[in-house]
Amino acid sequence: MCASVGVHSALLRGIEPFPTAELKDYDPGFVAGWVVERYQIDLVAAAKTARDAMDAKLRQLCAEQIPGDTYRNLDVRSNYSEQTFKHILAPIWLRSYNFGARAFQAVMNGYTGAIQGEYPKSWIKVMLLVIAIIVALVIALSLGSHR
Repeated sequence: MCASVGVHSALLRGIEPFPTAELKDYDPGFVAGWVVERYQIDLVAAAKTARDAMDAKLRQLCAEQIPGDTYRNLDVRSNYSEQTFKHILAPIWLRSYNFGARAFQAVMNGYTGAIQGEYPKSWIKVMLLVIAIIVALVIALSLGSHR
Protein backbone atom coordinates (compact mmCIF):
# COMPACT_ATOMS: atom_id res chain seq x y z
CA MET A 1 0.00 0.00 0.00
CA CYS A 2 1.49 3.32 -1.02
CA ALA A 3 2.00 5.77 1.84
CA SER A 4 2.37 8.84 -0.36
CA VAL A 5 -0.32 11.39 -1.02
CA GLY A 6 1.61 13.28 -3.69
CA VAL A 7 1.61 10.60 -6.38
CA HIS A 8 -1.55 9.48 -8.17
CA SER A 9 -2.40 5.96 -6.99
CA ALA A 10 -3.54 4.88 -10.47
CA LEU A 11 -0.05 5.59 -11.81
CA LEU A 12 1.54 3.59 -9.01
CA ARG A 13 -0.80 0.64 -9.60
CA GLY A 14 0.27 0.73 -13.23
CA ILE A 15 3.94 0.08 -12.37
CA GLU A 16 3.31 -2.79 -9.94
CA PRO A 17 4.41 -5.38 -8.91
CA PHE A 18 7.53 -4.92 -6.85
CA PRO A 19 9.51 -8.07 -5.95
CA THR A 20 8.87 -8.45 -2.22
CA ALA A 21 10.66 -11.79 -1.94
CA GLU A 22 14.01 -9.99 -2.10
CA LEU A 23 13.36 -7.44 0.67
CA LYS A 24 16.32 -6.45 2.82
CA ASP A 25 16.36 -4.83 6.25
CA TYR A 26 16.47 -1.06 6.09
CA ASP A 27 19.88 0.55 6.01
CA PRO A 28 20.24 4.35 5.82
CA GLY A 29 23.08 3.81 3.34
CA PHE A 30 20.52 2.66 0.75
CA VAL A 31 19.19 6.20 0.40
CA ALA A 32 22.29 8.25 1.23
CA GLY A 33 22.59 11.06 -1.29
CA TRP A 34 19.08 10.53 -2.71
CA VAL A 35 15.92 12.53 -2.16
CA VAL A 36 13.37 10.18 -0.59
CA GLU A 37 9.86 10.72 0.68
CA ARG A 38 8.77 9.66 4.17
CA TYR A 39 5.43 7.95 4.49
CA GLN A 40 2.54 10.41 4.76
CA ILE A 41 -0.31 7.98 5.49
CA ASP A 42 -0.41 6.43 8.95
CA LEU A 43 -0.47 2.67 9.49
CA VAL A 44 -4.15 2.46 10.49
CA ALA A 45 -5.35 4.32 7.37
CA ALA A 46 -3.02 2.33 5.10
CA ALA A 47 -4.20 -0.97 6.61
CA LYS A 48 -7.86 -0.02 6.04
CA THR A 49 -7.13 0.96 2.44
CA ALA A 50 -5.32 -2.35 1.88
CA ARG A 51 -8.20 -4.38 3.37
CA ASP A 52 -10.72 -2.46 1.25
CA ALA A 53 -8.68 -3.22 -1.88
CA MET A 54 -8.42 -6.91 -0.96
CA ASP A 55 -12.17 -7.08 -0.24
CA ALA A 56 -12.94 -5.56 -3.65
CA LYS A 57 -10.62 -8.06 -5.37
CA LEU A 58 -12.16 -10.99 -3.44
CA ARG A 59 -15.65 -9.85 -4.46
CA GLN A 60 -14.55 -9.60 -8.10
CA LEU A 61 -12.98 -13.08 -8.03
CA CYS A 62 -16.08 -14.60 -6.42
CA ALA A 63 -18.36 -12.90 -8.95
CA GLU A 64 -16.28 -14.35 -11.80
CA GLN A 65 -17.01 -17.85 -10.46
CA ILE A 66 -20.77 -17.40 -10.77
CA PRO A 67 -22.08 -18.75 -14.10
CA GLY A 68 -24.18 -16.49 -16.30
CA ASP A 69 -24.16 -12.80 -17.14
CA THR A 70 -25.74 -11.41 -14.00
CA TYR A 71 -26.04 -12.21 -10.34
CA ARG A 72 -27.84 -10.79 -7.33
CA ASN A 73 -27.27 -10.81 -3.60
CA LEU A 74 -23.61 -11.82 -3.70
CA ASP A 75 -22.39 -11.69 -0.11
CA VAL A 76 -18.64 -12.00 0.41
CA ARG A 77 -17.29 -11.77 3.94
CA SER A 78 -13.61 -11.73 4.69
CA ASN A 79 -11.85 -12.18 7.99
CA TYR A 80 -8.27 -11.03 8.46
CA SER A 81 -6.11 -12.48 11.22
CA GLU A 82 -2.46 -12.44 12.23
CA GLN A 83 -1.83 -9.26 10.28
CA THR A 84 1.70 -7.92 10.23
CA PHE A 85 2.99 -4.71 8.75
CA LYS A 86 6.33 -3.60 7.42
CA HIS A 87 7.48 -0.30 6.01
CA ILE A 88 9.47 -0.85 2.84
CA LEU A 89 11.25 1.38 0.38
CA ALA A 90 10.34 0.85 -3.24
CA PRO A 91 12.53 2.29 -5.99
CA ILE A 92 10.11 4.59 -7.76
CA TRP A 93 11.41 7.35 -9.98
CA LEU A 94 9.04 10.31 -10.14
CA ARG A 95 8.95 13.15 -12.62
CA SER A 96 6.49 16.01 -12.30
CA TYR A 97 6.17 18.84 -14.77
CA ASN A 98 3.81 21.70 -15.51
CA PHE A 99 2.27 22.34 -18.88
CA GLY A 100 0.04 25.36 -19.05
CA ALA A 101 -1.89 25.58 -15.79
CA ARG A 102 -1.83 21.85 -15.06
CA ALA A 103 0.72 19.55 -13.40
CA PHE A 104 1.53 16.13 -14.89
CA GLN A 105 3.35 13.14 -13.39
CA ALA A 106 5.32 10.21 -14.73
CA VAL A 107 6.55 7.30 -12.57
CA MET A 108 8.93 4.42 -13.22
CA ASN A 109 9.43 1.15 -11.34
CA GLY A 110 13.14 0.99 -10.52
CA TYR A 111 13.09 -2.84 -10.57
CA THR A 112 11.19 -3.60 -13.76
CA GLY A 113 11.44 -0.37 -15.73
CA ALA A 114 7.64 -0.20 -16.10
CA ILE A 115 6.52 3.38 -16.80
CA GLN A 116 3.18 5.13 -16.37
CA GLY A 117 2.44 8.77 -16.86
CA GLU A 118 0.14 11.58 -17.73
CA TYR A 119 0.62 13.90 -20.64
CA PRO A 120 -1.12 16.99 -21.97
CA LYS A 121 -3.76 16.42 -24.62
CA SER A 122 -4.88 19.11 -27.00
CA TRP A 123 -8.57 18.67 -27.73
CA ILE A 124 -8.17 20.79 -30.86
CA LYS A 125 -5.53 18.40 -32.23
CA VAL A 126 -7.64 15.38 -31.27
CA MET A 127 -10.66 16.85 -33.10
CA LEU A 128 -8.54 17.64 -36.16
CA LEU A 129 -7.27 14.04 -36.18
CA VAL A 130 -10.83 12.67 -35.97
CA ILE A 131 -11.95 14.94 -38.81
CA ALA A 132 -8.93 13.89 -40.91
CA ILE A 133 -9.75 10.21 -40.36
CA ILE A 134 -13.39 10.76 -41.33
CA VAL A 135 -12.37 12.65 -44.48
CA ALA A 136 -9.91 9.87 -45.40
CA LEU A 137 -12.62 7.23 -44.92
CA VAL A 138 -15.10 9.19 -47.05
CA ILE A 139 -12.51 9.56 -49.82
CA ALA A 140 -11.56 5.87 -49.63
CA LEU A 141 -15.21 4.78 -49.73
CA SER A 142 -16.05 7.09 -52.63
CA LEU A 143 -13.06 5.86 -54.64
CA GLY A 144 -14.00 2.26 -53.87
CA SER A 145 -17.60 2.76 -55.01
CA HIS A 146 -16.53 4.18 -58.42
CA ARG A 147 -14.77 0.96 -59.40
